[in-house]
Amino acid sequence: MPTDPYSPFELTLLIYKAIEHGVNIVFVNPRYTSQTCHNCHHIHPIVGESYRHGKKFACGHCGWIGDADYNGAKNIFALGVSVNTPKGSGLSCLLEDHLRAIESPHHNCTQLGGG
Repeated sequence: MPTDPYSPFELTLLIYKAIEHGVNIVFVNPRYTSQTCHNCHHIHPIVGESYRHGKKFACGHCGWIGDADYNGAKNIFALGVSVNTPKGSGLSCLLEDHLRAIESPHHNCTQLGGG
């Protein structure tokens, strides 16, 4: 499978084929998906630092170690699934909290249970 982004033509063809076969396509913002541990949803607490080193991801929070692309794909999948989950999965709230925590360490999520 290619690692490069789809060309506009390939993306248009993919969308066309999905519609033709009744398959939903969910566009997910990949921001922070390669820096977030799919197991515990933790992002490195130091801005500019990452648990990803090349093809390896080693979470300093829960200890999960594995392929960095697999980790990112699991995060993208979870975000895509949450779009079709009634009231959301709460995952996007967790990711947003990590981003807010960088700016304000005292931020707490009030929607953790979804909704």
